[in-house]
Amino acid sequence: QNAIDHCNQTPDQLAGIVEACPYFTVVPSTTFSACRAKTTEVVEPINGPMAKLPGCNPLQYGPGDATLYSTSNCPI
Repeated sequence: QNAIDHCNQTPDQLAGIVEACPYFTVVPSTTFSACRAKTTEVVEPINGPMAKLPGCNPLQYGPGDATLYSTSNCPI
């Protein structure tokens, strides 16, 4: 909110130059490029006909909330 309220006064701020607004912390590209997200590979079928959607997501009718199922209590 501070950036919206206060970073609309100078020509650079009006031009959208983020570095001209002191409310933002700009991280150099060399810093964020070195960061890698940890990934977890989920092994499940993704092609072709399936008996059910991956992760046990049966068709549920509303208007009520859907029931959350896990592999251990999957009804299909």
